[in-house]
Amino acid sequence: MRLPPELRVYAMIRLGITNVSRMAKAMGYSTNTLYVYRGKVKAKAANKQTFESDFARICTP
Repeated sequence: MRLPPELRVYAMIRLGITNVSRMAKAMGYSTNTLYVYRGKVKAKAANKQTFESDFARICTP
């Protein structure tokens, strides 16, 4: 089963790939498309103000 593109972006971030141009190349999308996908996930977050830091905290061991 394949993840939706929005979640694939965050899965790559979780794996440590934070360079947007590398992600775009690997996924076959433009960098702008990846920013849109990130925005869609952030828009659905319970706390939009702290979403990025909350996600970063999840990603660190």
